[in-house]
Amino acid sequence: MAMKTDSSPSLQPHPHDNALYVHVPFCRRKCRYCDFFSIADADRETMQAVVRAEIDGIDRFADALAVASIDTVYIGGGTPSLLPGDLLERLLARIGGAWRPVEWTVEANPESLSRDFIDVCARTGVTRISLGVQTFDDRLLRFLGRAGTAAHNRRALDLLAARWPGELSLDLIVCIPTQTVAGALRDLEGAVARAPGHVSLYDLTLEEGTPLFAAVRSGECAQPTTESEIEVWRETRSFLTASGYRPYEVSNFARPGKECLHNLRYWRLDPYIGVGPGAASTVPGADGTALRLETTQDLRQYCAADPLSALSVERLSAGALLLEQLMMGLRLEDGIERSRIARRFGAPLEELLGGAWDHWLAKGWVRADESAYACTDEGRLCLNPLLREAAGSISGRSNLKVVWP
Repeated sequence: MAMKTDSSPSLQPHPHDNALYVHVPFCRRKCRYCDFFSIADADRETMQAVVRAEIDGIDRFADALAVASIDTVYIGGGTPSLLPGDLLERLLARIGGAWRPVEWTVEANPESLSRDFIDVCARTGVTRISLGVQTFDDRLLRFLGRAGTAAHNRRALDLLAARWPGELSLDLIVCIPTQTVAGALRDLEGAVARAPGHVSLYDLTLEEGTPLFAAVRSGECAQPTTESEIEVWRETRSFLTASGYRPYEVSNFARPGKECLHNLRYWRLDPYIGVGPGAASTVPGADGTALRLETTQDLRQYCAADPLSALSVERLSAGALLLEQLMMGLRLEDGIERSRIARRFGAPLEELLGGAWDHWLAKGWVRADESAYACTDEGRLCLNPLLREAAGSISGRSNLKVVWP
């Protein structure tokens, strides 16, 4: 149960094994499908105030958790590449001046990618740029409400090939209404031709409250069928695998050694700090509980308040943590380490789920060996029903304990 507080939460020092996410909530315009918190067409004064507050937030979290090292950093949005170069450099310099992350990603959109943005990222220590291509089809880009075009995509990729010395990750969307399997594969061919180390391939999700959700609900456009979505998932997965990209997570593919270490922390349910309007953190509390902190989306409040005050604070129960461990970890090709389950919850998963795991195993939806629990390909196609069954099993356990992280 989330509990609103007006005072700073009491945190347990956690010097090492930390990750940092910074939310840059600015976009040129809102895409039709997006339900992330963002602000379209913000002025420089607003951007400057948010960056100042974010740097303050980084400082306050670092002090409260006694942070000595940050292993991974992810600057997302929104559209970080919209920030003026001096503001972006101020934010990145605060991070790079204190820590040397093993992996440091910054998101960009093709239409706002510039030489200045690339240069700032390169000299401040960023290791990876994640480019939101989404599709190379202009018709579909217009349908999605994207600010850029296929020409912007090609120009951005040419610019990165010429100037960017680090790693590249490309984001694409499939299962867009009227998109064919052949069209999705053409997008992947265009992406793979640029030899990125990492590809994220997301099914278009209809989020309630978005213009696209309303368009589908009104009948303006038809939602792809479950059967067509499964066909796209299998065909695109097969193509990327054949092209040398391992499907290490349901929607993420990487060449060997190019997996996103930051996102792996989420999927493994490790601690992370979130800074910026609308950002979330999962950090250890002083009372031994795991805390989920949600930052306000009110820009005026965010920029005026102590960054660790007026947060939405949720103390996660042992059952909630176990369910989230399953929800995130079973998305991974390698699954969840047995040792992680035993260390955190004190018992094997077979016992914790009260027979549900053995049922899944008999159906061929999961697999297990001496090191990990994982879903099969078929299991990942029915992951939501499996999680609902797991939730029922977990809710019946009154003696569940947790030691986290």
